[in-house]
Amino acid sequence: MIHLVNSFIIGSVRQLIGRRNRLRMRVSNVLLNSIRRFEGFRSKAYQDAKGVWTIGYGHTAQVKEGDVVTRKDAEKLLRDDLQFFEHYVNSLDVCRDSQFRFDALTDFAYNCGIENLRSSTLLKYIYEGRAENEIRGEFMKWTYCGGRKLRGLALRRKWEADRFFGRTTSVSIWDKIKFLLF
Repeated sequence: MIHLVNSFIIGSVRQLIGRRNRLRMRVSNVLLNSIRRFEGFRSKAYQDAKGVWTIGYGHTAQVKEGDVVTRKDAEKLLRDDLQFFEHYVNSLDVCRDSQFRFDALTDFAYNCGIENLRSSTLLKYIYEGRAENEIRGEFMKWTYCGGRKLRGLALRRKWEADRFFGRTTSVSIWDKIKFLLF
């Protein structure tokens, strides 16, 4: 009888642990604030460095010339957009129990695209458990747009790499100053 009870308890605990591990992670406020800083708020549609129509905090879906958005609506668009990227990064199963890794990869996917993350050497190295300097190097390869290196992308990739390895909580004042000066 005791063996049956113990088996039942152990099975129940395993089910709970399994459910807990399947729980979806969500982006942190640290990431939300960093995206706001990196993207900046634009109430009027503009073309980004690649010529893609963009509005709010980097929203690109169905944006066309002349579109306008309030800050409140831009916040909603950002959070709605991020759900798609959260879902994808959760499916990778490389961030379990690490908000740092989850934030870094979600930001990368949001900025570079899911397909670019999926097919990247960065993700391959993460799965392989490569050394920190190798993974950092892969983050830093994604600093080009239209064949030229952009300082804003370099700062963002550095932030993502630092976040991935648990070394940052937000964009530093110095990074913001460098971004504005150069």
